[in-house]
Amino acid sequence: METDIEQMRQLYDQWRTEGISKQAFCNHNGLGYHKFNYWVKKLSNVSTASE
Repeated sequence: METDIEQMRQLYDQWRTEGISKQAFCNHNGLGYHKFNYWVKKLSNVSTASE
């Protein structure tokens, strides 16, 4: 069973490769925009800290 962070990491990576807006990605994948935006901010901070 995947944790929230693993699921959101996969969605975050998918969003980055698709090159569409967060809103369009959320609509297409049935995600809440605010929840996804929270994870984008959280995961982008983790990505930049590890580089």
